[in-house]
Amino acid sequence: MVFNSIQKLCIQRKAKKIFKNFLYKICCLKPDWNPEIMIEKIENEIKEKVGNERVICTLSGGVDSSLLSIILNNVCGKNSLSIFVNNGLLRKNEPENIIKFFEKRLTSDMLMHQNCFLKG
Repeated sequence: MVFNSIQKLCIQRKAKKIFKNFLYKICCLKPDWNPEIMIEKIENEIKEKVGNERVICTLSGGVDSSLLSIILNNVCGKNSLSIFVNNGLLRKNEPENIIKFFEKRLTSDMLMHQNCFLKG
């Protein structure tokens, strides 16, 4: 058991070193990144490009579209519209959970389409 833990630790350290080398030596990135700065940068880009126009976000419930929906809501407010469509590929009760989650967090409009495209 101890050997297995030591082996995993060694693999993790090597993987971390390989990953760091890739990011900082091969890709020439700087280790000054943090989520707050990235969100601020994304929000500023959206403000610059969108201005006072209306925006639409298609919301699948996944990480990418969920994050974008929340960012657009924060930046554009009532000028953003998130559209959630249940495509029939979500887990049991997931559409309801997605709707509840976003109803609490979005101040902008949200359209929901509950008829499944795929039924199984």
